Amino acid sequence: AAKVAGSGSLDYEAYLRERAQGLAVEFIGWVTREEFYRQIDLLVVPSLYHEPQGMVLIEAASFGIPVIYARRGGLSEVGAEFPRFRGFDPSRADGLAEALLAAVAQPASVRDFRTTSGPVARPFTLEGFVDGYLQAYERILSAKRTQGWVAGLSSRASGES
Repeated sequence: AAKVAGSGSLDYEAYLRERAQGLAVEFIGWVTREEFYRQIDLLVVPSLYHEPQGMVLIEAASFGIPVIYARRGGLSEVGAEFPRFRGFDPSRADGLAEALLAAVAQPASVRDFRTTSGPVARPFTLEGFVDGYLQAYERILSAKRTQGWVAGLSSRASGES
């Protein structure tokens, strides 16, 4: 069954539930990222909005979840970093259907992604960003130490000249 997570206006949720009647769609409401990604095998992001940053793709990759995404805005840029993600043109009526059929036709590629995505997604996680900043600061401090700049700054700060 398809799972729809999150919350919105009551009117919009009612509209979606009405449209999904009789289909294998489960509305699970708001759940944590961890809980949501544990429940799915494939994430579909059919966004028509030109999102400035495709964080949802990075999140999915960090949990080992393959993605089918609309090639719009930041989703296109982030999606290109994950060659096994499948993008589609949302302006074509059959674009999403083709991407879904291709994923269904190659279930091994979906399963394989779960075991290979973590290291690729790590630089985009909070821990990855923090590690990147710490490494950059360490490189700068190391370079400045070898030039004597940091030592000179320390002695001036303590009143020595």
